This record gives sequence, structure tokens and C-alpha cells, in this order.
Amino acid sequence: MCETAGCGKIRISADPLDKYTAERALARLARPSSLKRLAEMRDLVAQKAKEGKRLVEELKLHQAELARVYGARGMNLAQFQAAKAAAAEQRATALADVRAGRFLDDLPELTLDSIVDWWNENAGEEQKKALLRLVVKEVEVGPATVRGSRRFDEDRFSIRYW
Repeated sequence: MCETAGCGKIRISADPLDKYTAERALARLARPSSLKRLAEMRDLVAQKAKEGKRLVEELKLHQAELARVYGARGMNLAQFQAAKAAAAEQRATALADVRAGRFLDDLPELTLDSIVDWWNENAGEEQKKALLRLVVKEVEVGPATVRGSRRFDEDRFSIRYW
């Protein structure tokens, strides 16, 4: 689930870390304030996904317009390439927002009991990851306390929420 720069410098088995992170995130949701924050994050991600869809459609038209202007010699190659690169960057960001919101409709009612039941009974892996992305901002993995150790050491991890 590593999606940030700097990943890959420390090796660890992903399954135990994912399980530990999920358990800690679900435990955090036992706080009433956390459920409220979860609802806020869900709404924010849903709004960004909606805006992302709109922007992707806008950028399709924009790219066609760029090609038309370049074809009519209204801009030089360097200007065209710069505009095309900027549009591609905006599109990538918008598509990431759309992907982040893809499974929000599958989330249960935001009560602790509903979430736990959904997690254990109905949720698929992608749906679980969607919930975790709302709760967990970052997981930082430190080096092993003993070089070459294969023991799962909770002290190696720092989980940042929201």
C-alpha cells in the first residue's frame, strides 16, 4: 500500500504490518470523536472524487483544444508540450482523487458496530483499504531493533491518523 516517495528503503513483510495497521485503525474508531472525523474525511474524499471526475472531462476538451490550436499554428512546439504536460499532471491528480473515492459508496453506516460487522462479514480487500485510507494518513516503518530480525516489533511502527 506504499504510495509515497521514499518507500522501499526498509524491508518488512506486508501482511503482518497491514493487519497491525488495520487493527490499530479500527481500535481508534472506538472513540466517538473518531467516527465524526471519519464522516468528515469520507465527505471530503467524496467531494474531491466528484471534482476529479468533472476535471477529467474538462481536460479531455482542453487537450482537444490544445491540439487544434497547435495544428492551426497558434502556438509553438515548446508551448504545446508545456501545456500538454501541465494537463497530464492535472489529469493524474484528478484520477487519483477519483480512485480514492471509488469504494466510498460501499462503506457501511458510520457506527462502530456497523463498521466492525461490515469489516468482518462483507468487505473485500479494496473496500477495507478504502476505509483505511480515510483513517490512516501515514505508516512510518523504522529499522529493525536487531539487524536481520524476523520478529514483528510494534515499536518499529508509527501510525499517523487523519
